[in-house]
Amino acid sequence: MTPVESLWVYLAEKPLLWLTVTLVAYLVADRIAARFGYAPLANPVVMATALVVICLRLSGTAYPVYFEGAQFVHFLLGPATVALAIPFVENIRHVRRALLPLLLALAAGSVTAVGSALALGYAFGLPHDVLVSLAPKSVTTPIAMGIAERLGAHAAQATGSATRVMRALLMTEEPSLDRGEITDKGSINQRAVLRHRGDLVAALYSDSDPRVIRAQKKEPTA
Repeated sequence: MTPVESLWVYLAEKPLLWLTVTLVAYLVADRIAARFGYAPLANPVVMATALVVICLRLSGTAYPVYFEGAQFVHFLLGPATVALAIPFVENIRHVRRALLPLLLALAAGSVTAVGSALALGYAFGLPHDVLVSLAPKSVTTPIAMGIAERLGAHAAQATGSATRVMRALLMTEEPSLDRGEITDKGSINQRAVLRHRGDLVAALYSDSDPRVIRAQKKEPTA
């Protein structure tokens, strides 16, 4: 084994290596974006992601190994999203003046995001269930990742006949104790939920309702 290979084996075992790679990739991508005046096509996040993927592919590093070192960046996604409220509040007067253009921009951006995701998925031949799951784009990255982690923990702790969450739907109204949807012990009364929220249950079994979040099925490996 050459000295370079020995050094790589040593560094690859250190979690901070991939945190450093992530930060360096973003700094390089940000420099490139600055050269092009931060044009929309020169998105530093997209370029940094591509650089990290190239490093992982060339080094043969599995994603769990990478995430062990880069999870600090993942942790910061939540605080960064909450911190967006600070400039929003500081510029609330400007926000109120430009409320209509902002709402129009948000609507246009949402439609573009959903349309581009579906178009790319269709172009790459993704299954129908996956295409439908791509449609809801209202959840930001840290919130979506948090939901995925909770679903994974639920599946690991499940003791009944169903041990995997395959579909989910976010309700705008919490279960009602007055309508008997919650028992005295705090569990869900299935019969009452079916009686009062039959449309939501039907939506979960629908293959075309965009409100439903669907998990992609993994084919068993031989």
